[in-house]
Amino acid sequence: MRYSQLFWDFDGTLVDTYPGMVAAFGEALVASGVNDFEIDQDAIYQAMRQHSLGTALQRFSAEYQLDVSRLKRLYQLRAEPRLADAPVVDGAAEILAATVAAGGRNFLLTHRIVRWIVWQRLIWHSIFRGRSRPTMIIRANQIPQACWRYANNMRSSASRP
Repeated sequence: MRYSQLFWDFDGTLVDTYPGMVAAFGEALVASGVNDFEIDQDAIYQAMRQHSLGTALQRFSAEYQLDVSRLKRLYQLRAEPRLADAPVVDGAAEILAATVAAGGRNFLLTHRIVRWIVWQRLIWHSIFRGRSRPTMIIRANQIPQACWRYANNMRSSASRP
């Protein structure tokens, strides 16, 4: 079976966002009054990577008795500039381009709003076939709807002469 529609995760798969996310989270904890000596960067990374940012916020706000909403705001302020500068994972642009060269299409699954600068670094027009962003980005909570629409579109196009 040949796959022609590939769905990619954003964080840690196409763009190496985790170092910036972990650093921003640690800075948000310090800004909340946590002594940087107490902060375990590896534990933050594990919570984010194995679970989610939401899990990390819940866990560490409970552990340090912090307001989770305030911690989230402090994190977001520090994370945004770091994420804009996050490097593309080595080989990501090449494999995406190879998919298109072989007649396939790349789709991005993400829960975050992706900045245009990241798309420029992933060579948007060559690897995502120049499609407009809204048609190629599928937010994580839209996966079932997107799959249903895709299946219906495939059936409709197969029935056309």
